[in-house]
Amino acid sequence: MLEEVLEKTKCILGKEYPDTISAMKDPALTFRLQGEPEKAERLQRKALEKSQCTLGISYPDAISLRAELISTPLVQGKENDTEALLKCRV
Repeated sequence: MLEEVLEKTKCILGKEYPDTISAMKDPALTFRLQGEPEKAERLQRKALEKSQCTLGISYPDAISLRAELISTPLVQGKENDTEALLKCRV
């Protein structure tokens, strides 16, 4: 259901629109809570990349997305995967 909403948002507002990028967080969180961290991480990475390219790396949503992406591997016990994101300067 959330994926459907995200697809409709992309069609109506466009893939690069800030609200579309922000809307990618909800399905990612759902995947993570349902025990599908790999799907969550893929979606979070996509959202972060789009946010940083479109809005800039210091934009509040980009910072929030980075924090969520950092927490996903931590939940999986993959602390080393977060190192590059932690080094990213804002």
